[in-house]
Amino acid sequence: MRNQLMLTNTRIKEELFNGGFRPMVGHDFDGFVDAEPGSLISYLKVGRHSYVVIFTPSLGNVQIFDNDIESCEFNAWEMDLLTGNVIDL
Repeated sequence: MRNQLMLTNTRIKEELFNGGFRPMVGHDFDGFVDAEPGSLISYLKVGRHSYVVIFTPSLGNVQIFDNDIESCEFNAWEMDLLTGNVIDL
């Protein structure tokens, strides 16, 4: 069963513009090898849900990864920050 994304584009934009993201460094790229240099990363919680969010400036969107290790399930989404449209990855 796929977990529902509980994170909104409004929350992500708030975090992005208020210092909730940081530049990705060497060890971050170990887990996210496809991330572009200059990408930003954040760990966000919504209720009991934890997410790793990567902002790619050249695309203007975010990739969101479910950070719930206990579920033994991997969920990922891509979100357009302008429209809020979400694609399951």
